Amino acid sequence: MDYPTAFGEEGFVGGSANRDIRAKTGYLFVPNKVLISNISIRRSSIKEVFIDNPGLFEEHSDGEYLSLVVFLIYEMLKGIIKTKCR
Repeated sequence: MDYPTAFGEEGFVGGSANRDIRAKTGYLFVPNKVLISNISIRRSSIKEVFIDNPGLFEEHSDGEYLSLVVFLIYEMLKGIIKTKCR
């Protein structure tokens, strides 16, 4: 793998393969504990927010997206509060 590699006219940075990768070959493994999914969000420390508002997070057509937005804002605020308290 080569890193960094610039892609497109905008020069987005990413990694690129420096040799062919066979089909169905794993090359990147991410532990489940670092993934943000709808399941992990609903098991998080703010799960009550989602449980108490099913109309917004379960029945609404954008419920999964809104759940992600709320969770990311919460996580960002945790970092800001920790930084300010130092």
